[in-house]
Amino acid sequence: MNQAILQFIVTQTYKDLSLPQPPQPVELDKLNIFIGSNSSGKSNFISCLKFLKNSLTTI
Repeated sequence: MNQAILQFIVTQTYKDLSLPQPPQPVELDKLNIFIGSNSSGKSNFISCLKFLKNSLTTI
């Protein structure tokens, strides 16, 4: 069974993610490594992806 792969995500007002204005897409691949200083939003971005995953339903 083929699964769809999320290619990019755009967040707007999710927790304290401070992406550029206007919001720009973050491109994703099969493997993604998030690097940044403390309090830069890495965990919140992962939380956003989990929220999206939990929001999806199978039709």
